[in-house]
Amino acid sequence: MLQDPLDEITNPDSSDFVAEGVTTLLHEKGTGPQVFSIDRPEGVERIRFYVSCTPDSEYTLTMGLFFAGPCAPRFLNNGGIPVPSEGSQFEVDLDIPAGIDYWIVAIPTTL
Repeated sequence: MLQDPLDEITNPDSSDFVAEGVTTLLHEKGTGPQVFSIDRPEGVERIRFYVSCTPDSEYTLTMGLFFAGPCAPRFLNNGGIPVPSEGSQFEVDLDIPAGIDYWIVAIPTTL
């Protein structure tokens, strides 16, 4: 069963707890590759991404820079990408195989 990463990072009993009531810049469920637009968050230096998917697969996430990794029904890892230096909006490209269901969550962080 595909799990929403937001449920884990906002659960105080989870080993992946970040905070209750975190602000999300992106919180989407979908299938296959997708490009998202994010408005520039004020005072944010980095955006941390969490991706879960089913069936198990691999993904590449690009926002200027990129990171890649495996994904499973519960997110296996997360990665932060610095906010691009220019523009009021920027694109996040989730490259995942067609037919793969996913959850993606993006939260603002500071360095």
